Amino acid sequence: MDRKKVSERHLLTKFISSPGLDLKVTSITDSEAPDFIIETVDKKISIELTGLINPDLRQVEAYRDKIIKQAESKFREKYNEDLYTLVTFENVDLNSGKNEEAKYADKLFTAIETLFLANKDFEFDITLKDDKRINEFISRLHINNRLGFNNWQHFGAYLVDFVKMEWLTERIIEKEKNLKKYKDNFDENWLLLSSNFGTKSSASRFDFLDFKEIKTDFDKIFVYKYMPNETITIK
Repeated sequence: MDRKKVSERHLLTKFISSPGLDLKVTSITDSEAPDFIIETVDKKISIELTGLINPDLRQVEAYRDKIIKQAESKFREKYNEDLYTLVTFENVDLNSGKNEEAKYADKLFTAIETLFLANKDFEFDITLKDDKRINEFISRLHINNRLGFNNWQHFGAYLVDFVKMEWLTERIIEKEKNLKKYKDNFDENWLLLSSNFGTKSSASRFDFLDFKEIKTDFDKIFVYKYMPNETITIK
């Protein structure tokens, strides 16, 4: 199973067990069209899964992703160990260019390697915070080897913006196109929108939106907010 699918399945599992959903699932099957198939005691349900990412903020975060992925690649090549890693960047502009990107990645790798080597013989869940300055562009670092899968990403606390109805509707319409590709029939077709992973581009508020305005062919639509572990029902 590729890394993207592993992450998606982890997210789906979290959604299924989130408070208030009360969904008694008997099986989860990986698929392509739909992304997943879940079965309950009385239903076979298709799941389309996609993230709600603000395109205006994604470019800044994409550069940070490159730095993290370079550090991750260097770590995996040297140690081949699974780590759940969260990196919080200082509120500074990072210099662009491949040479600068490589320098940032090397410094991040060194910070993570230092923590890893000091704790590799144990199960660990470690957070290094502002009071122990890591370097000039990272304010917080978290590594964990208990979860059993590899995931490296940036993370931070931000002022959360309201999601725009036009943008939300566009994402729903885009995923609706996949319904025509299904070879099997399902009792219900669901869309799962994921948000709030700790990055500003994924953080959205849904207050005051009138979900009745949304017209869709999906039987049910949910937003799963990852960090607070909350589910919003749109339909």
